[in-house]
Amino acid sequence: MSIIFFFTALGVVTFFIVGYLVVLNAWNNMKEVEQRPLPDVYDLPNWEKLNPVAKQANRELNKMYKGKMRGELV
Repeated sequence: MSIIFFFTALGVVTFFIVGYLVVLNAWNNMKEVEQRPLPDVYDLPNWEKLNPVAKQANRELNKMYKGKMRGELV
């Protein structure tokens, strides 16, 4: 019976020592983070219009992604 109490006490002590070391390590590794202003979520970029070649490439890519070019692929 005393062996069970010995191992229980040993486990509890080990648990607290390991827990203390983990908390101590986390405490020592904390660093201050510099605050930055949040980006404006409603600030949309000004997109340039596509030229005719890019428009055609976009149409072909859309066809490919939708699966409409099965017979046309090499």
